[in-house]
Amino acid sequence: MERLLSKVPEYGASDVHLTIGMAPIVRQDGKLSSLADEPVVTPDIMEAVLEQLFTPVQRAALERDKSIMTTYDLAKKARFKVNAFFQKGYPSVSLHYILPTVQTIGDLGLPPTIERFAHFRNGLVLICGPFGSGRSSTLAALVELINRERAAHILTIERPIEHLFVNAKSVIEQREVGKDVPSFEQGLADSLQEDVDVIMLSELESAQAIATAIKAAASGRLILSTLSTSSTVGAIEKILASFPPGEQEQVRTELSGTLQGVIAQILLPRTGGGRIAVAEVLTVNAPIRSIIRDGDVIQIQTILQTSREEGMIPLDRALADQVKAGTVSMDDAMQHASDSRALQTMLQAT
Repeated sequence: MERLLSKVPEYGASDVHLTIGMAPIVRQDGKLSSLADEPVVTPDIMEAVLEQLFTPVQRAALERDKSIMTTYDLAKKARFKVNAFFQKGYPSVSLHYILPTVQTIGDLGLPPTIERFAHFRNGLVLICGPFGSGRSSTLAALVELINRERAAHILTIERPIEHLFVNAKSVIEQREVGKDVPSFEQGLADSLQEDVDVIMLSELESAQAIATAIKAAASGRLILSTLSTSSTVGAIEKILASFPPGEQEQVRTELSGTLQGVIAQILLPRTGGGRIAVAEVLTVNAPIRSIIRDGDVIQIQTILQTSREEGMIPLDRALADQVKAGTVSMDDAMQHASDSRALQTMLQAT
């Protein structure tokens, strides 16, 4: 296990998957490949892996709940986010490699306009995208930017704690759901009684958590979190759809006053190797606030397409910029475009 995991950074892999009856599988540049030189995972090997990765309490939780998520440090050489679960009655394990240092917005290949979201003193900022799109890396980059630039009390509520921050100009406290707080909702509610400037939540999925986050943003805190949606407009729609019809008007009013920006990103193969984040960026201005209050959210798409001078970047424009820069192939861009004809038009323009 130690030998395999210590090689993950050398492989340039992001993930390792261990399933009984198969050789270990790694994800490199977004593609899965089997490590044919490694032995097939047997029940005995899996038992040894679980023994190494988890404490007795965590093993009991895995048996009881049939899944568990935590982190694992390999002798200070590498750090992994670990998911263990059952399939076909047998345990399997997935490990995601966490880079030793927090990457910057520039390191991730994201546009500099995203850095403006770290400069807000209050409001709600969301990072969206599918699983494996690098949302947590962007979230960490914004936290670290605040940490380097200003004195703030930053609280993170995570499941599990991935990136370990070191205080620079800010004071950062990290709390793990299940260890330090019972839930995201309770941890966020407790933070409203504390002297906190910035709150980062690794996920924001339940209606209760969303409502509390909006309340926290309205009280003068900056809230940074993620949603599992594929577009910026989709994130707003998902938030509103989380509440029953009788609460819609109030939620629209509160969200229109607190939302500062939304990033929706994907990870694509980088020309020459590796992967690069490509992001749609929505900065919330007065017209968008008015649209959210009125509830006709689809109209935001028009403003997103026509407000580049305000730092807004629709996905197809972001893809076109990467193709022109030579960092993403035309084929990969076309596969992920929301409007392939619009993308072709952008690429043909000088």
